Amino acid sequence: MSKAIQTLGQQQTNFHKPQLYGSISPTDGGNTNRYSLSTNLWNKGDNWKNDANLYAVYYDLDLYSNYTGFVSGSQGDQVHQFENRVQLGGNVEHTRNQKLFDFNMDNTVGLSFRYDEIMNMGVDNTENRNYLNTINHNNISETTAGIYFKNETFWLEKLRTVTGLRGDLIHNDVTQIANGLSNSDAIAAAIISAKNSGKSSGAIISPKFGIVVGPWYDTEYFFNAGSGYHSNDARGTVLHANTDGSPASSITPLARTYGGEVGVRSNFIPRLNTTLALWWLHSAQELTFSGDDGSTNVNGASQRYGIEFTNYYKVNDW
Repeated sequence: MSKAIQTLGQQQTNFHKPQLYGSISPTDGGNTNRYSLSTNLWNKGDNWKNDANLYAVYYDLDLYSNYTGFVSGSQGDQVHQFENRVQLGGNVEHTRNQKLFDFNMDNTVGLSFRYDEIMNMGVDNTENRNYLNTINHNNISETTAGIYFKNETFWLEKLRTVTGLRGDLIHNDVTQIANGLSNSDAIAAAIISAKNSGKSSGAIISPKFGIVVGPWYDTEYFFNAGSGYHSNDARGTVLHANTDGSPASSITPLARTYGGEVGVRSNFIPRLNTTLALWWLHSAQELTFSGDDGSTNVNGASQRYGIEFTNYYKVNDW
């Protein structure tokens, strides 16, 4: 048996700051568009199943904003942020239902991938939406790919574990096409752009583990832990010079994270799926590229924790 599901999405958003109590600049605002096409495919046999999903997305942004008022002078601090992006990606996986020492288990191998082509991503200084000067413009290609293995073993009627191992690779290709010197010194701007253009790559391996007990009265309890990563801004991974020519420190493409959660899931109330979880996340780095001034901000490690409470109610079959 096989099945294919296709969806087509379109989203348009207009940004405008509320005027009830006034704003720093009445010309702040903008718009963004997002168009997407996706498909899900699967087929299965007696003890195996294949799954795949593929998607394509087009996205654009045109936004004027002023966060700081008039720090830079009487013309204000409004910036114009813009980009056009095409995104392609998906994942495929194969699952086998097997037995080992009389224990039922599902073993899954999979591959995920994503490609982003970002055209003329940039930030300019503006006044009332009128161009003043360039901060930075870039063309960026970013490719990510991951391969993973997952084992789900049913040890008892109400006890199962999920273990996994995942490897991820990222590759960035950045071309800076303009910077803060482009309006005043074309030769110096070209030198800075050349220093801040290039390629970067990173790879990381992440183990994961989960245990689930239950259900009792349509309620189960779970614990998950593992490591992962967050990807830093591609521009920051090839940054080597500030606009004034002074050296700048580049950042790693992938930053290691560790996390865990413990919680409960319940379908005790018919048609209602409720989850309550306590979670914790440690990030080894909080390095971000600031598009407003074209620099890299090094924020160090971070600890995050919180409570998540979600409810999904299915009104009827359709």
